[in-house]
Amino acid sequence: MRVKHVLTWLFTAAVIVAAASEAQTQETSPPPEPQVSDAPVVDMQRHCRRHSVRNNEGPYYPMEAMRQNVEGRVVLDCSLTSEGALNACQVVEETPAGMRFGEASLRLACDPRFNAAPSAAPNTQMYERDGVQRIRRVVNWRLG
Repeated sequence: MRVKHVLTWLFTAAVIVAAASEAQTQETSPPPEPQVSDAPVVDMQRHCRRHSVRNNEGPYYPMEAMRQNVEGRVVLDCSLTSEGALNACQVVEETPAGMRFGEASLRLACDPRFNAAPSAAPNTQMYERDGVQRIRRVVNWRLG
């Protein structure tokens, strides 16, 4: 009987150690690098000159989406300059399609407040691809 208890205890201890080891590996492993997208690449310096917040274009929220009371989600993937500014961006995900949330997110990305402390921003992943620092940010569009 005693041998059975010892074996049960050893088996339980081995399972706990294996689970703890797996959990530690998962916690310390970096998230997988995002997939490369075939979405059009937007030159943000040129785009932001055309869509400067100083041009008073009005609210960022797409007007048609606002009229229809539609909320959305966009994933932007951007390369960064050596100074940390957005260089080239892609809208890699936009839901719902056709509501212009992607365009609105690119306009929003021209606002200096959007780019302040990017690594500390929620829903943001910093990573490197082909020696270029990149940022992937989720923009959730919600009505009041």
